[in-house]
Amino acid sequence: RLRIKGHALVWHTQMPSWVDDALPAWQLRAALLNRVTSLVSRYKGIVRAWDVMNEATADKTSVLNGEAVEGLYRPTIIMKKLGPGIIDDLFRAAHAADPDADLIYNEYNVLKGGAKADRMYTIVQGLLQRGVPVHTVGFEGHVLGKEIYPKTEAVRGRIKRSLKRFADLGVKVTLSEIDMRVRDWPEAVRMENQREAYRALMAEALISPYVEGLTFWGFTDKFSWIHGWFGEDDPLLFDREYGLKPAYHGCCDGVVDALRTYPCLPTCMRRASRGRFEDASSNFNCSGSVITTSTGWNNGGLCRGCSRCIAERKETWEMEDCFGNSARCTTWRAQQDEGENPC
Repeated sequence: RLRIKGHALVWHTQMPSWVDDALPAWQLRAALLNRVTSLVSRYKGIVRAWDVMNEATADKTSVLNGEAVEGLYRPTIIMKKLGPGIIDDLFRAAHAADPDADLIYNEYNVLKGGAKADRMYTIVQGLLQRGVPVHTVGFEGHVLGKEIYPKTEAVRGRIKRSLKRFADLGVKVTLSEIDMRVRDWPEAVRMENQREAYRALMAEALISPYVEGLTFWGFTDKFSWIHGWFGEDDPLLFDREYGLKPAYHGCCDGVVDALRTYPCLPTCMRRASRGRFEDASSNFNCSGSVITTSTGWNNGGLCRGCSRCIAERKETWEMEDCFGNSARCTTWRAQQDEGENPC
């Protein structure tokens, strides 16, 4: 069944025109809470995850009432009128409307750590300490290709440390809004460099014991917000004619790299490593570490890979019928976090 993520319940750049300085604070608060409650209730059980608060963390220097300030929160009209407590209320309202929905705090320019990530950490930590139902932190992946490649290993280390820090708070982490600008590279090497950069990013996401999912911010270079904001570019996996780019194949390479590192990664990833992601989605249902197969494949060859794990680390896998039912990997993420190969 298709899993849908909702983006975004509240974002300061998408307020209606009547939200201005003249609007009383109580009316703004009522409107925001009504929006959250109405949308989440309407799509309860259909939309499985929501970006509840989007990009509320302050950049390095913000302007509030005409003065440059340092602080945790972006000085938007929402923060000016209602204060940071509104974030608590929005998450609580979303949870009350659908207790089973995954609720996300989403932010940009935090993937590789740094001062802004520190501010977001303080915000999320405070929310959790107050018992606010924040389940996931989304790390937006709007990246410059040259920041990923050729500085691959150094950048992957920074990303891993940043993700682990938040995972240690007890929240899930996702890579959200992934696209990659390439215009700063010489034209002759753009596509191949982008392939290697996407390869590194995909491998890190799949190998990481912390990342629960990733989302690309579009699929064809024909349509991307990048063009209007940064200038014409080629940030995605399909070209303007909807053809596969080297970047697409780089993502496939990243899956293969992850499997070579940890061959006990979920069966659905093994299927995807053949470069046929559409088959993976039709034949395998991946939910966390649970893999349910609807068909056998390659005469059970993939399941034999699971069996090897059972033989070497019996505590790693609990398996029902290998051919067509389900398998649950119970401890490989914890073992990997300790630097072990769980196979």
